[in-house]
Amino acid sequence: MRLRLTATGRATPDVAWERYARPALWPTWSPQIVSVDYPAARLVAGTSGTVHGWFGLRLSFTVDEVDVAARTWAWTVRAPWASRSACTTA
Repeated sequence: MRLRLTATGRATPDVAWERYARPALWPTWSPQIVSVDYPAARLVAGTSGTVHGWFGLRLSFTVDEVDVAARTWAWTVRAPWASRSACTTA
């Protein structure tokens, strides 16, 4: 199953991409994320991490693809209700 989300806002595409590309920034724009354990400063295909949410929720993920020029990435999240997601910033 592929899920596509679209959002609009005041951030430019470059700013929005930077917020996605740097997992340490995820908690600054996503209130359900408390912290992110990730081994690199920027998204890198083949790396894995953990998103920490409220009430001890932990979701492990692996970054499957990153295309910086197209500002797209895809990941696999290991959770009962999620399996894979792709993100695009245009």
